Amino acid sequence: MPLQTSQNCGLSAEFDHVRSISVGGVFELRDGTVAQRVNQVHFGTAESLVATDCGTGDVAQLFGAFDPPSGERRQVDGEDVLVYSNCEENASSLDLVLRPLGKLHLTADSTAKQINARASRLGYDVAFGVNALQVDLPRGATFDPYCGCALLHPESRGARLSVQAMDG
Repeated sequence: MPLQTSQNCGLSAEFDHVRSISVGGVFELRDGTVAQRVNQVHFGTAESLVATDCGTGDVAQLFGAFDPPSGERRQVDGEDVLVYSNCEENASSLDLVLRPLGKLHLTADSTAKQINARASRLGYDVAFGVNALQVDLPRGATFDPYCGCALLHPESRGARLSVQAMDG
């Protein structure tokens, strides 16, 4: 199935017969910070939230937690990663990270930089910076974390960084 995109920056695709992705439509997390939920399936389900600060261009990706924590940390190619023994039964959920079930509380002043700092301090997995994003798409497809800025904050720095703005 080819990449399906929507006017509100959402997208979905199925590829490799075992992998799929859906990125929900953009929503305003706070004035100037937009977010999208990402659901990736590949021998298990991984849920995350990508938050983009349209004013600064900062991007953070908050990863869902596993219940129960079923992975173990190992060094893989010099990087500390979680390795799961039975991936088919594993599903990560943002609900286990965000309040009320989790410890992280997103507030009306939550910027991408603050989400990164709070999540790191609480021991949650988070990636900071556009080059650190982990959004697995079919070959040749791209995920634009600044699309929501172009849509909701067209005069912002993030909008100028958007692929949509560069194409149009």
